[in-house]
Amino acid sequence: MGIQVQEAQDLDESTQAAEETTLASLPTTPQSDPAVVQGLKALAHPIRLGIVQLLADKQAYGFDDETCCGAQEICVCKITDLFDVSMPTISHHLKLLREAGLVEARRDKVWIYYSLRRDALSQIGDLLSEIAGRGTQAR
Repeated sequence: MGIQVQEAQDLDESTQAAEETTLASLPTTPQSDPAVVQGLKALAHPIRLGIVQLLADKQAYGFDDETCCGAQEICVCKITDLFDVSMPTISHHLKLLREAGLVEARRDKVWIYYSLRRDALSQIGDLLSEIAGRGTQAR
């Protein structure tokens, strides 16, 4: 049994080495920095993606008036109303989006207002567009 475990460990190490070699040979771009990777990870959850979509176009979700929020921001209370999860869960997702640099927060008394950092989202979009276009140009 000890031999099988050792063989499995050797196989895992060789697989890991092969993956590292493959990853090291991939071309890098200026956009593929850690901030972009963190942004992609943050967008990989349906609630966080929904929050970003909401912040990108709040009028599409029925927020026409600015009695509660500024033109480009939304109060956390309004965000919570749109999702079937608790306010602490929404706060957690917003924290991850802030840490990824995708949203900004502004406190006004007891409420926090969130807005989208379009520049950070554009960096992610630029990288994805570049990847999608690779290999499609005529040689």
